[in-house]
Amino acid sequence: GAREDEASAVIFPTRLGAPTFGLNVVIASVSTGVGHSAAVALSGDVYTWGNGRHGRLGYVVVAASTSSSGNDEGADDAVIQFLPKKVPNIEDVVKVSCGDTHTVFLDRSGDVWTVGNNSCGQLGYFVAERANDGARCGAPDDICCSTPKRVEYLKHRDIYVVDVSASKAHTVVASNSVKGDVYSWGHGSTSLRRVNYPQIDDIVWDLLDRRVVCVSAGEAHSAAVTRDGWLLVWASASMDRLDAEYVRVPGGHGAVDVSCGQTRCVVASACGNAYVWDATEHAALKRTSFGTHALTSSPPPSMMMTSKSPSFGESPMGGGATSAVQPSRIRLQRVTGLKGVTRVFAGDAHFLAFQGVARPITFMSRNPGLGHEFKVFELLSATKDPLEMLHRLYESYKDDLPCPEVDDGGFPSLCLLAQFKLAGDCMEPR
Repeated sequence: GAREDEASAVIFPTRLGAPTFGLNVVIASVSTGVGHSAAVALSGDVYTWGNGRHGRLGYVVVAASTSSSGNDEGADDAVIQFLPKKVPNIEDVVKVSCGDTHTVFLDRSGDVWTVGNNSCGQLGYFVAERANDGARCGAPDDICCSTPKRVEYLKHRDIYVVDVSASKAHTVVASNSVKGDVYSWGHGSTSLRRVNYPQIDDIVWDLLDRRVVCVSAGEAHSAAVTRDGWLLVWASASMDRLDAEYVRVPGGHGAVDVSCGQTRCVVASACGNAYVWDATEHAALKRTSFGTHALTSSPPPSMMMTSKSPSFGESPMGGGATSAVQPSRIRLQRVTGLKGVTRVFAGDAHFLAFQGVARPITFMSRNPGLGHEFKVFELLSATKDPLEMLHRLYESYKDDLPCPEVDDGGFPSLCLLAQFKLAGDCMEPR
């Protein structure tokens, strides 16, 4: 909905099926903002619905009623799209990110498209007065664009983007550059600014895989995670340089995912733990002299020891050198009772985490004569003597059927079987 309303709140998840999107439409990813949502289909089409004010849906919503009082609440009611509608003038979309009043699209060519409110420059381009759609989109006092347009700065410089994230007043994108280039715009300027990595002496940067796998834009903080598990955090609304700092994930493990909300952020570590921190507290500490209230932290996980291949727990240093990394002022707090976390999401007042309890146990035969896939757990469930079935499978296919997490001979370990059994019996959605 366009505004918080307890009377119309949907407490339990409701499926949006074929009648909503149409037949043969398979949804690949979704994103939600303050008052609107978006979904990307496998075909590359993108659908939006919700509050159409500022043109954030990618099209002009025909007002059901008009309000002459100038009340924002009445204006929002007049421009609501209740059912998902395909966004015109854009195709081959692979990801979408919904901000508060604007939306960002990423296509298969690595180009970035934006639409919605541009009052803070969050679209990444200048909107001329004659092209301003604010009056048509229920926001006559704002600068808006209701048709998706490409951010030409990135296109002209051959910057291939791999991830995008939108927040209240700015946008963050990550390129496929081996240097891990991350760009941000908004907060009063349409100019793109590159995020600066902290300078660390004696680092052989060529040994690091600094390519960014995900970015997240938050109102107070923005963050990025690299392939080597480095967590980079910077102040979103900095008017000077966007200087990032490295944040050490406790336990010596790297980060695999991060999400920034309005005031709090969450990160998932490689060992499946989730940690949160208060972005407003860090912003206050940044205004003090360095070292005040700072936490002493060791270097990031990829700076711990000497190695030729710097990844988790390995070193990017040359010759076994050590480097003085400035202590992080961010206080990470672990979410107790939560394990096996693979993805994390932060909202304005809540968090969401995906757990990987167990993966399906399957055998893919290397023998073309078999011609089919064996699902071990289904076979075990259908027999009265599981142990006998295990023995028969092991003896018959131990040389032909490999499995990643197996004992010698290509057979699933007892631990993996137990995890899968537990997932089936105890982890059903309530």
